[in-house]
Amino acid sequence: MKNTILLTIILHLPISLLAQSSEINPIIVGIPMLDFNTNARIGAMGVVGTVISSSQTNRYSFQNPALLSNGDQIVGGELSFHPWLRSVSDDMWLGELNAYYSLNKKNAVGYRYRILNLGQVYSVDLAGDPLDIENLKELFHQITYSHSFDRLSVGVGVKYVSSEVTSITFAKNNDQSLKTYSIDLGVSYHNTVISTSLFKMGYVLGSSIRNFGPKKYYSSETRKDFLPTDFSMGILIDNDWEINNWLTLGLEVAYQANKLLVPTPIPPEVDENGIVIKTFDNDMTPFHALYKSFYDAPGGPSEEFHEIQHRVGSEFRMVLADIIVLYNRLGRFMEHETKGNRNYYSHGTGIEVYGIALDYCKTFNNSTSTADDWIMTLRFSKKIDK
Repeated sequence: MKNTILLTIILHLPISLLAQSSEINPIIVGIPMLDFNTNARIGAMGVVGTVISSSQTNRYSFQNPALLSNGDQIVGGELSFHPWLRSVSDDMWLGELNAYYSLNKKNAVGYRYRILNLGQVYSVDLAGDPLDIENLKELFHQITYSHSFDRLSVGVGVKYVSSEVTSITFAKNNDQSLKTYSIDLGVSYHNTVISTSLFKMGYVLGSSIRNFGPKKYYSSETRKDFLPTDFSMGILIDNDWEINNWLTLGLEVAYQANKLLVPTPIPPEVDENGIVIKTFDNDMTPFHALYKSFYDAPGGPSEEFHEIQHRVGSEFRMVLADIIVLYNRLGRFMEHETKGNRNYYSHGTGIEVYGIALDYCKTFNNSTSTADDWIMTLRFSKKIDK
């Protein structure tokens, strides 16, 4: 029963908040799993993933498909595990498999598979009597392609998505899973501004639009929800100091801004008796929402700025004889209190030996956030000599 209550909260909490206050106005989306993070390195850096250091051999294309290709020939992959919301449930988890391969120095392809296991969920009828016990899950497969033009890279990814949540949330799709698709687009630019025998400094700029696709019935049988279409822009500064032949120190600092390209809900209008006379109508296409989402907030420009998430991350690395790499990471995720109030710090460590690495991250949340779980990622990468 616990997971049934939790699933109801996940699907309907934004709607209940709208009914309680006109000041709290979170954006409602369907299949939020598409926007979850499953990577320990990205999670430890405040969920900054639109930009990565050009010196990284691992290709973190989760938030920006353009990052697959970077002028090098790389083969690699990773496996991540995230015990999701473990503080409220003991059988919900996220898992992801990621693999990538450079066809040559300009072209690379990748594959991702993600699954969210919601554990045992009890379905009930209108009278509250139990009907069945199901083990629900949501998943997607993604194919990604990226091409590099010297310092500039572009990429595209296509997801095939399946969700079993709607099979018990309303009778319209009973015993059926929701199936849909979404598209990711991204661009990345990197450059070196200082390069000497002892010190190197560079920067990376990146931007992406993720999870763009058709609306679907997800939390209601009368209203189609938008997918969590997300726009992000980021900048990263990377520094490397070569202390001697066997020790190199690195420090990178990154900032990223994210905004959902989804219509902002309008609080319901009520009459003098408290009866709702008008509710939010999201009857527009996803293409229309791409640009309208920048000026449709009922609170005006100030509310539009509140919809921007701010993410800051840093990574310190110690490279020993080009064999062992030690990582220490810090991050900060900031979201306005009226748009979800997810505000937390993150910390992570990692060790890499001969291209095989293990990363761990932990988030430290505020009183209203549920981001209190850990993520573990096992990864490997190797440059291809041709």
